[in-house]
Amino acid sequence: AILYLTVQQCYRMRANDPQLQISSNICDRLSRGQPAGNLFNGDSLDIARTQSTFGVLFDPSGQPIQSTGLLNGKMPHLPSGVFAFTQDKGEDRISWQPERGVRIAMVIQQVSAPGIGFVGIGRSLKDVEERIQNLGWMVLICWLISIGVVIVNAIFQLKKTISALSN
Repeated sequence: AILYLTVQQCYRMRANDPQLQISSNICDRLSRGQPAGNLFNGDSLDIARTQSTFGVLFDPSGQPIQSTGLLNGKMPHLPSGVFAFTQDKGEDRISWQPERGVRIAMVIQQVSAPGIGFVGIGRSLKDVEERIQNLGWMVLICWLISIGVVIVNAIFQLKKTISALSN
């Protein structure tokens, strides 16, 4: 159980690494006065289907104003509590499930730039959750094999003890 929890937590925490780097870079650029329009290039992604990283700029009240990721054709809206926490701490790292079957690892950072209050960078947890599920199966199989070895050894020792007592 300890091995499983340790590796599972490593998998989950590492799921935030790209988002942390990207959001820090974007916050730095915005703080230095770079226009928001130059930060996000390319088409909008459907966050329910893509494994790619997406970004969202939020106004100071937490409303999305620009996004490279869309959910059902709309920019993602996070719960208001996320922004309250981020305002207090400067950063938040969340697992967000906007709808059934869609889980996102998201990093939200507060930024001081005109008209922009927060930067959110997210990506799907699908690959990470598959790795965690595979880890669970591997740990279960190893545990069952270990229990089998213990039982076989106990039977062998019991037969050995009975044999020694009968002689």
